[in-house]
Amino acid sequence: MPKSFIGSAVLVCLFLAPTPASAQSIAIPDAGSIAVGVFYHRAHRDMGDRYTPDWMSRGFAIHLTVAHRLILAAMGGYESPRPESRFPNRRYENIGIGGGATVYPLVSGAYRVGASIRYYRRIGLDHSPTRYDKIQERITGAFQVEREFNLKAASALLWVGPAYLRDRGWEYPGLAPENQSMSHDDFGAIVGASILLLRHAAPYVQFGFVEYPQTYAGFSYIF
Repeated sequence: MPKSFIGSAVLVCLFLAPTPASAQSIAIPDAGSIAVGVFYHRAHRDMGDRYTPDWMSRGFAIHLTVAHRLILAAMGGYESPRPESRFPNRRYENIGIGGGATVYPLVSGAYRVGASIRYYRRIGLDHSPTRYDKIQERITGAFQVEREFNLKAASALLWVGPAYLRDRGWEYPGLAPENQSMSHDDFGAIVGASILLLRHAAPYVQFGFVEYPQTYAGFSYIF
């Protein structure tokens, strides 16, 4: 079956490798607030002895502050059939879907400690005669320490912490998967920053370090 091309979140502390670790918005929004955003994620992983792919994702995400210390996220995306650079004879229709959560067990002034988890699946349906479908799956977890800085017209948020990023992939030349690959060196770290402008606009960037540097960046608008 599949491999997708869009999706990751707007939670600020999980992805890239998140994470993308992950991505959430600046500060802890009031309970009931909703944020809508876009993201871009680029990663490079060693998948056993088979190959070291470059993965790139971009898409949309929504997160909801369920309680003052709990944020849930949903993400996904779609890309119409088009050739892939590594396999120009194939035409992949890419679909992505996932979700995540961040909880803050400790909040003290401008500092807080959070735990994040995220799951994302990318499905690539091959529309060429080969019908070589693919799936990529990522599970990300992180513990991050955050520090907020209040400025005149904005506020900034910095975070850093250890992270776990597991990638798996399947190839489907038929109805059953023929090849499976999995990352091995999955423990690393994330570091990132976000800024809140006019109480609603929150651009962010995060770097993940696991085998190779990874980049996760985006923008979210908090309602």
